[in-house]
Amino acid sequence: MQDSSAVTAQRKRWLLVVWAALPILAFLAVEIRRIALLVTVTNVDFFGLVERARVVGYLPPTALVDGVYPVGYSLLLKAGLALGLDVIRAGQILSIVCGAFALIGVYLLA
Repeated sequence: MQDSSAVTAQRKRWLLVVWAALPILAFLAVEIRRIALLVTVTNVDFFGLVERARVVGYLPPTALVDGVYPVGYSLLLKAGLALGLDVIRAGQILSIVCGAFALIGVYLLA
């Protein structure tokens, strides 16, 4: 049988995890509902990232390093294209996932 203080500590830990997950789940629900019918690009730099994603396999690795467009975003867009998503939906999914990770980071800092 477990000690009652160990059970209480475990319950507190699970409660903390649930409370931490609620804002992230709320963010995901709101953003998914908001972009469900949105098919426009609101960031002009997105077109540069799309062009880099289309040629990422044909460029040498040194050509991918750029001060304006980060390498990782183009690579993740390329992965979305490889999965059969269109560029806009891949970008929206990527933005939502990055927003959720940002919320996790803020929670861990608090």
